[in-house]
Amino acid sequence: NLQGRELFPIDYEEIKFLNKSILAIREDGKWGLADIFGNIIVEPVYKYELNFDEDNTSEIQIFGSSYTQRLNGQIFVSNGAEKILLPQSLYWGSDFVNGFCIVRSKDHCSIDYVGVINLNGETIIPTQYQAIFILSNNVIIAKNGEGLWGVFNDCGSIIMDFVYDLIEPQVNSFYAIVKKGKIYGIANLETSKIVLLEKYGVKYLWDLDKHGRCLYSKYVY
Repeated sequence: NLQGRELFPIDYEEIKFLNKSILAIREDGKWGLADIFGNIIVEPVYKYELNFDEDNTSEIQIFGSSYTQRLNGQIFVSNGAEKILLPQSLYWGSDFVNGFCIVRSKDHCSIDYVGVINLNGETIIPTQYQAIFILSNNVIIAKNGEGLWGVFNDCGSIIMDFVYDLIEPQVNSFYAIVKKGKIYGIANLETSKIVLLEKYGVKYLWDLDKHGRCLYSKYVY
């Protein structure tokens, strides 16, 4: 300030005044907001500089997602034609699919991890996972912090343990190709039944259909 006192003690790649007290900040290539005393208003996690319109809302995007959402203190996401406000503890969410939304938490310990909430804002899966996919039958496939894959049901209970190096669901099918170590197999994501094909010496599986049938090779080309 004019008295030479440091008001903003944190170092950022870029700082811009939006008004007399609010600053746009950029850290690690991501944008957020702070006040002139260095207090974070919006975590620097967004792909582009926040640009607020007359309604005091700004479009937001994060790296690794094609979704564009809106921020007005809280995040707006879509449930068809309905707009849903996410809980304050979250900084991003996908649009709802079958009543579920993939979200990211403001908790710095899990800033790059995702979880799942329902339409009531209740946590179905905590933000502790590297990747999550919600299938049409509400089976939820997730990759944990160790890079292993597992499966949840729509209540958030684990129905396939996190011991798989690959779980690859197929379009319009309840079946998935799985891999545990070097062993391929086939999983039914409705019944959680898994058949590992160790005795066949399978090196590669493909073209798994809706009946659980597939092609395989004993050779790697």
